[in-house]
Amino acid sequence: MPKNLILTANYAGRKLEMPKAFLRSLRATGCQADVVLIANHGSAADRKHLAALMPAARLWVPIPKQRYRIFRRLATTFPSLARLVARKMRHAWQHHPERRVEIEHKSAYLLNITCSRYFLARQFLLQVGDRYDHVMLADSRDVVFQRDPFEGLPSGLTTGLESGLVRDQPGNCEWLQHLYGDDPSFPMADVMAEKVICSGVTLGDTASISSYLKRLCAEFMDKLPRMIHHPYLDQGVHIGLLRTGQISGVRLTSNGEDCIATLCTSNLSEFTFGTSSGLLAANGQPVRIVHQYDRHADLADKLLSHLLKG
Repeated sequence: MPKNLILTANYAGRKLEMPKAFLRSLRATGCQADVVLIANHGSAADRKHLAALMPAARLWVPIPKQRYRIFRRLATTFPSLARLVARKMRHAWQHHPERRVEIEHKSAYLLNITCSRYFLARQFLLQVGDRYDHVMLADSRDVVFQRDPFEGLPSGLTTGLESGLVRDQPGNCEWLQHLYGDDPSFPMADVMAEKVICSGVTLGDTASISSYLKRLCAEFMDKLPRMIHHPYLDQGVHIGLLRTGQISGVRLTSNGEDCIATLCTSNLSEFTFGTSSGLLAANGQPVRIVHQYDRHADLADKLLSHLLKG
């Protein structure tokens, strides 16, 4: 039987919030996968709670909370110094390939969780990747499952399109301009005219995910001085690399297909909802992975009631 891995992240404040809907809905599909929650702290009680939600789930704490908070405070209090440090780390990364994983780990302290999680996911996969056939990188707060996400998964990468165009989404426009606005070779107008590619769910065979993470993290290192504790820039990099063809073998799934529903900019017209069957794709099948369901309060109530009953 293929061995599958799901990597997600949660940097907590005082209390670690368990992704209950994520784990309970995944378990209900019968999916056989190890789940690793990348966190910045976790008690014995947290680990016990996590195992109760899904026995194959575990915490991994590569960056201690207190140390991360200290570096974040220093970086945001002294931004010029932080950019200087970032430039030095980038230089070391470029000139010392044998130290790249170590440098990426240290660079994670300069980034918001939305970006640092990729450095840590790459580090984890380099340690254990040979144990797995398929890997999913996923948000956990706003993702639920209606069917096994790995069943029938093709080779290469799979990630989801939103319904809206980049140019109509101020956040996505800002992230891309921040990252690539001063690069005359970047086809900004063309990218703006395309649909948003959401970075919240990406899955595929282990080799493809490993290659994706290697390229994504290289881009993070190149842009590190301008990414310091700026949230959501991972989506700008995700869109930028995919839309310029720098990552090959990618399947982009649209809303209405039965693989990934990415609902932030959807008016839900691509789907139907059945009280006994959940969110249905155009082919009448339950969508395997539902992301951003919480942007639609009525749907969220019905979906969670359907998935988590009992």
